[in-house]
This record gives sequence, structure tokens and C-alpha cells, in this order.
Amino acid sequence: MSIKLTKIQSLRFFPLFLSISLMLVLNNQAQQLAECNENYKVAGNTLPCKPNQLSLGDSTVEIRVYTKKLPNQTFNKTFAVVHNDEQTGLNAVKEVISQKGGRLVEVVSKNKSRYLSLKLAGKTICIDPNRIYTDEGIKADLQDKMRGCKYLTEEEAKKETNIAPVRTFAQNLQNIIQDKGNSNYKFIVAVHNNDPGGCLTFEVFSKSFLCDKKSVKQTEKVLESTPKDNIDNFIIVTTPTLFDALKNKGFHLVLQVGKEKLTGDANDGSMSVYASLNDLRYIVLETQCKSNGAECKKFKDRQKEMIGAVLPMQ
Repeated sequence: MSIKLTKIQSLRFFPLFLSISLMLVLNNQAQQLAECNENYKVAGNTLPCKPNQLSLGDSTVEIRVYTKKLPNQTFNKTFAVVHNDEQTGLNAVKEVISQKGGRLVEVVSKNKSRYLSLKLAGKTICIDPNRIYTDEGIKADLQDKMRGCKYLTEEEAKKETNIAPVRTFAQNLQNIIQDKGNSNYKFIVAVHNNDPGGCLTFEVFSKSFLCDKKSVKQTEKVLESTPKDNIDNFIIVTTPTLFDALKNKGFHLVLQVGKEKLTGDANDGSMSVYASLNDLRYIVLETQCKSNGAECKKFKDRQKEMIGAVLPMQ
């Protein structure tokens, strides 16, 4: 048996529908505040957190900003974790800045996924929040077929209507990371983790591996650590000055090419490319292991050493 409601009967239920919707929104906000608030604690230390909401097409993405300022302390940089599956690095930064002060921006995804979802061209697709900071990167990212979700065709990916919502999200995220209009940070430190045995290693930047030839095109020079570290642990910098400042710190080190060489597939839309194109100082701290389990402790400790090395840099 089916029940049909007249327009008048439907209107009677509208306040109820509105109340339920409002209650769901408030419950969601309450949950976010419970996870991110002024009294947020890390390893016994307070690390104040403020939740923000950014639109991504028809979706909403939570962006958390953690800020702890010690007496007489000034900041000149923001740490950024844009891949929510990389919990080792996220927790390493939280632990360090909860003790020593600093600023961190975290992109939160559903189920701690690497990707963010939105609907374009009638499809629910996923995007990589580290491949969307140039139009060239957005177009390539929208066509990626290797993520287990839907993707756009080449023609669909070229349409401004599909590029625009992703570009707007990327611009708004950078506004938060750089704290534009307030502190206007020109120094970004991205924190990432990788999988053992994967394509992304220190060696890929000095050798032409079949799985990632563009990394060689993005590389000006490399420096192997002494003593030799795990090849999955390395630092990428975008300026010779940053390279010189870290070359004696005992880490595998990669200097990215200048912006005049970031063309073709070397312009992958990553934040490091964006930083070079926009004259920002930028460092990537990369180690193996993504979870927050005991098996990742030694890699988290190594990443905390990296963070400790760059935290006082001016």
C-alpha cells in the first residue's frame, strides 16, 4: 500500500524535517568540537584546535588548525598534513608542537582516507589533496584511474565547470595554511608518510624508475645522509638556501628544480610545485609507515627528529 501526501499535508511535516536536519548538523558539529577544541590534549600537553569547514563542490571538508604559542614565541611557518591516512606524521607533529609550540593544519577525510570525494559530471570521484594546486595538476588528477573510484574523461577534466570547484577548494585551503590576511606565512612544512617497498623513495629522485619518471624531472640535486638512512626517509626542499641549512643534519636530502623547469608532467599540481611557482619556502618531511601503531614508532621518532631540525629555522 502506498501513501500519497497532498501539498498541505507535506507542509505539515516540513518543520519536523527541518528540526531533524538541524539536529543532525548540530550533532556533527558537537562531535567535531569534541575531537578538536581549545582543550585538546596530546601526550599530556594541551594543543588548542579549531575546526573549519571548506566546500568541495557538493561536499564539505573539515580542516583542523592546531596552534600553540609559548611565551615570547613567534611563528614563521605552518606544518601541513593533507593526507589523512598518514597518521604517523600527523601524530609526530602534534607531539612536537604540543611541547615546543607551532602551527599545524590537518585535512580530515572520511574514514581517514587519502582522498577526498565530490560529485562532478554526474560521478562521485575522489581527488588527491596534494595534486590540486595548479590547473594542470587538477586536470590530471581528475582522470586518475588507479584509486578504485570513478574518474573523468580527458574531455570532462578540461571543462572549467569541473576544474573550478577543485581550484576554489585548493585556494581556500592555501588561505588557511598560509593564514592569509593575518600572519601571511611564506614557509610551509608538509609532513608525509609512505609505504615500504613503494615507488616513493629517496632513490627515485636520482634514478629513472619506471614507476615515477617525473620525480627525476623535478630534481635539481640530491644528498645522501651520513650515516645512511632508510631510503623511505627523506626531506625535499624548494630552495638552495633550505638545502644548505639542512645538508649537515644527517638526512637524505632532495632539492627541487626551479620554477622555470616545472613544466609538462613535472607540473603535477603538488604543493611543492605550487610553492615554487608562488615563491614560498617549502619543505617535505617524508618517512615510512602510515599508521599510529607500535610498528611505526621508530619512523615517528625519526620524523620527530626532522621536525625538530626545521622547527627553529627562520
